[in-house]
Amino acid sequence: MEIKKCMKESFSVIGKEGSTKDGAGFIQKLWEDANSHFNEVAHLAKKDEYENIVGIWGAMSDFSRSFKPWENHFMEGLYLAGVEVADEAEAPAGWVKWTIPGYEYLYVKCTEEDVFVKVLEYMEEQGIELAGAVHDFNCPKENGQGYMFFPIRRLSMESLDMELILTDNPAIVSGIVEKTIQTVYPHYYPSGAVQFFLDLHSEVRIGKGMSYEEIYLVMIHGNIIGTGSIRKNEICRLFILPEYQGKGYGSRLMDLLEARILEKYPKVHVDASFPAESMYLKRGYQITSYEKIETENGDFLCYHTMEKTCDIRKS
Repeated sequence: MEIKKCMKESFSVIGKEGSTKDGAGFIQKLWEDANSHFNEVAHLAKKDEYENIVGIWGAMSDFSRSFKPWENHFMEGLYLAGVEVADEAEAPAGWVKWTIPGYEYLYVKCTEEDVFVKVLEYMEEQGIELAGAVHDFNCPKENGQGYMFFPIRRLSMESLDMELILTDNPAIVSGIVEKTIQTVYPHYYPSGAVQFFLDLHSEVRIGKGMSYEEIYLVMIHGNIIGTGSIRKNEICRLFILPEYQGKGYGSRLMDLLEARILEKYPKVHVDASFPAESMYLKRGYQITSYEKIETENGDFLCYHTMEKTCDIRKS
């Protein structure tokens, strides 16, 4: 039995949920239900660049839904038989969505009996503690080969090694901004305001801004997940791609950008769009003014200017 180690950031699964309280054989019944109605969620399945489904999961959790190990000697808990989906996907009626936190895992291919017991024995011998519920995984690229994933450490934002890379490529930044605005902003603004934002952050305008702004690409494990800019003591053009939202990346990016500004200035300034305003309030920003711009077609773009003061700066 070969035991390997990997890290997997938080991910979402939509499936059929049941528990040990449902009686013997409940897991098999869940899979039968999920498989017979898979057409209802097939369009939500997350796929790789070759259009392969990323993963089929038998996700587990304790009854508090905190993703702790099953209780009573691993005999009682919840089970979700489903498919990995994008984080923004919504579960259809009759289905349940879980978003599982990021962990470092030990994982094992299920090619022999008693894999669960043998891995727990190995972990005990090595002094490794189980950090969460164990999950079943079936790999579509390996014809459904089964694996078991044993979480051994919950990932913190610091462990994800976010990098800020100065860029001189306005096309990449524009692509990030355009995708995010088109996906998220229509839920908050009328069409005229959405178009105003797109024009404001056009490739041409971003290119001009490179002469007086620090414009960064945001990287996690070599993947571009967003962008953020600094103009004197102002954080601007902060966008996390839709597929990476809800994971704490925006907050982590703010930590890094704020630290750079507070090396030189006592205050940080932002213009807060409605989608981001709650994040700024949680971070201690205060509203300094309410602004309103009328767009060409008569729609209004409303936002707040906000400031955060730091009494202590690095010397």
